[in-house]
Amino acid sequence: MQAFFADHMPLRGMIEYGLSHGKAVRPSGAPYAAIEAGDFLILGGQGTDAMAAAFAEELIDTSEVSELLVYAPDAWRSVLAAAGLPYTVDTRWAFQHQQPQDAHLHALLQGMPEGARFLPIEGDWFTWCRKQPWTSDFVSQYTAAQYAREGLGVLLEVQGEVVAGASSYLSYPGGIEVQVETCADQQGRGYATLAAAQLLLMAHSRDLMVTWDAANEASARLARRLGYRDAGAYDICIFKTNAQ
Repeated sequence: MQAFFADHMPLRGMIEYGLSHGKAVRPSGAPYAAIEAGDFLILGGQGTDAMAAAFAEELIDTSEVSELLVYAPDAWRSVLAAAGLPYTVDTRWAFQHQQPQDAHLHALLQGMPEGARFLPIEGDWFTWCRKQPWTSDFVSQYTAAQYAREGLGVLLEVQGEVVAGASSYLSYPGGIEVQVETCADQQGRGYATLAAAQLLLMAHSRDLMVTWDAANEASARLARRLGYRDAGAYDICIFKTNAQ
């Protein structure tokens, strides 16, 4: 199954999660396959015919998320058009897997505000994250028990208020795919940089890789600030599904 996605640079963490957690789907004998990972559907192989179109359409129609992000290599674009489902196209940025240097991350943490502290996402903080709209994706793909086993995350508290955080969106053997957020009224103060740097150091201390795939330019700038290297922009197809 891995061969269908070997050439995909974008969404590598999602791909590793899907392959390791049984989320890859392939019709019997078909020259194509797909991976379902959180809000993402990743298509691979030679999807060029009507059967591939039907396969993609069924996966989109039966998705349990209301907005599905579909990564479709060039050969799949005509297949998605043939499926007749309306979608929009947005830009994301992929980054190489080479990890930022710990010395650089420690240097970034020298900018911690006085009195600020990090809070590990565990116990009551897991429940807290699930209830807050801006932190829900830190834990949305896990049960509490799963997060305790596989997840990793940290919140940044400044003057008694949680202002930012960074967490594993998904976990896979040897690594995590990162999710970083800042509270809406606290953006632009460098808090996301601090939370992300701390998460990276925590992950590295556990011999975990942190893969980064940016949904927007702000996330891409943050990745570069941390020390990730660009692997290029790419298109993502966004489908509105029937899920409620």
